[in-house]
Amino acid sequence: NESSFRSDFMDIFILSKSKFVISSITGLDSVPFIFKIPIVEVGVIPFVYQRTYSNLYISFFKNYFSKTLNRCLTMSEIFENDISHILGDNNLKNEIEFIHPSSDEILSSCVEIENRISDTYIENDQNKENQKIFRDKYNSFIKKYYPSREVSKNKGIVAEKFLKNNHFLLS
Repeated sequence: NESSFRSDFMDIFILSKSKFVISSITGLDSVPFIFKIPIVEVGVIPFVYQRTYSNLYISFFKNYFSKTLNRCLTMSEIFENDISHILGDNNLKNEIEFIHPSSDEILSSCVEIENRISDTYIENDQNKENQKIFRDKYNSFIKKYYPSREVSKNKGIVAEKFLKNNHFLLS
């Protein structure tokens, strides 16, 4: 029994009037971007799909957990082992487990984007450095392995708490 209030137009309308949107890199999250509405991208996978062309996106990733190494992989390992482009339904299930971000990381990224929107966000020096390291490494790997995804200026933001909690990515 479908509601008479449901419509494709209403889906678009609600997204266009949102303060910010939480998404998982689906096609529909292009709608708020058109209206310059910030987007929190939760559990970005594949790794190469971070949207770096705009600072409206705050991203964080699923972790690539290696069962053999018994730890999460670094960004270097993800790119250099040619797994930065694979989805969760891959043929490496016996080796790689994708770990979804925690509810705490999701909540903190929503607080972060809310603070950014309201101009109360204060970025600490450690996060500035982490963002720079992440961008530089990411740009380098994209240029080397996926030049079609390269942008002239990487404006992508990785959620502060995610980077802090997953500092190993920068190794």
